[in-house]
Amino acid sequence: MYTQILIPGIEPPLQIESLFFAFSPDEKTAARIAELALQLREKCKLKGRPLRAERFHVSLYHVGDYSVVPQNVIDQAQQVAKTVTAPSFELAFDLAASLPNSRDNKPFVLLTDENNTAFATFQRTLGLRLRMSRLGRSITATSTPHLTLLYDNRTVLEEPVATVRWNVQEFVLVRSFQGQTRYEQLGSWPLQASPLA
Repeated sequence: MYTQILIPGIEPPLQIESLFFAFSPDEKTAARIAELALQLREKCKLKGRPLRAERFHVSLYHVGDYSVVPQNVIDQAQQVAKTVTAPSFELAFDLAASLPNSRDNKPFVLLTDENNTAFATFQRTLGLRLRMSRLGRSITATSTPHLTLLYDNRTVLEEPVATVRWNVQEFVLVRSFQGQTRYEQLGSWPLQASPLA
């Protein structure tokens, strides 16, 4: 069993857990994204290590950061998710770029210039349910859908890439252990199958 050694005068590092809702690509799409990440890393002369395929996701809502996510917050988020119904839809990405921020490690992401009405509609619906539940003031939305490939100090301007698309069939609740490159999926909820034409 691991026991942390405490040294007088030196505080142990603060553990942070984040809770968020997201869309995750299926395994086949995630593998394609992983391959694309390696190609773009070489082409753009980046040094950051691509995320593992199982960590690829498109954020919907960030519920909050905690030293340990309280079980009642998880339970409440899961209850909210059960009330959300929406049709499945296609999500596509055809651009890659660095997202500007003040940190050295900038997210290098997939973006899209396609109309994402279905994404925005789903996000609004989930956001309304979260606000109605009074889950917390820290709930924030991701207005532009993006999928992080890696983090790097260099800034890459927007450039077209081979389109990656998949049919979104579920959304998930994820606990992220910051600094540990580890995610824990706490639940998944299906979207309704699109009616056949």
